[in-house]
Amino acid sequence: MNVSDAYFGMLLALAQKYDKRAGFGTLMSNTMPYVIAFFIFMVVELLVFFFFNLPLGPNSPVTFSM
Repeated sequence: MNVSDAYFGMLLALAQKYDKRAGFGTLMSNTMPYVIAFFIFMVVELLVFFFFNLPLGPNSPVTFSM
């Protein structure tokens, strides 16, 4: 059991407060657009770091290059 399990239970209880038929699939389908948008943003950010050869952290000599 990890920390996100507790948040999932609270979110499910909150969803069922407004819709008694809400379940796991309802939560997953409602959060999917946010997950996809976040994934696209993170890939674009990684490509920016790669193509501009930027360091991966503050005062870090580590860069993402081939």
